Amino acid sequence: MAVMEAVDDSWSECVRIADVVIGREGALADGRYGRERRARFRTWGISPATGDALVRILIVLAVRQQQPSSYGGRALLVEAERALGSYRPHELFAGVPATGVDDADRVHVDALRLLVYSVTGPSMSTLERLLTEARQVLRRVVIDL
Repeated sequence: MAVMEAVDDSWSECVRIADVVIGREGALADGRYGRERRARFRTWGISPATGDALVRILIVLAVRQQQPSSYGGRALLVEAERALGSYRPHELFAGVPATGVDDADRVHVDALRLLVYSVTGPSMSTLERLLTEARQVLRRVVIDL
C-alpha cells in the first residue's frame, strides 16, 4: 500500500507544479497569453474552460514523465516541454495512477485518451493543437524564470 500512496503523492505534486506553471503563465503580459489561447480554443470549437483543463492535464502528464523529484524548476519544465514534443501521445498516459486522481482530472485524462486513440481527422488536429498550447505555456514560463 505504501507504493500506491507514493504514486498518489507524486501525481499530486505534478498537479501542483502544473497549477503553478499555469498561474505563472497567466500573469505574464498582463494575461494576454491566456486570453489569446482561450480565443483560439473558441475558434477550434473548444470551450475555453475545457481547453485550459486539457492543457493543464497535458502539463501534468509531461511533468510526471520527468520524475519531478529528480529535477529543479527550470530543468524540469524544459524536460516536460521536450516530452510533449518527443513522446508519442499515448506514452504520456503511462504515469496515470489508478487511484488518487480527482474526478475532474480523471474526466480530462479520459478526454485526452479519446483524442489520442482517435488518430484521424479532427481529433488528431485538436490533440496536436492542445499539445502545442501546452508546450507554449511551458516555454513562456521557462523564459520568464
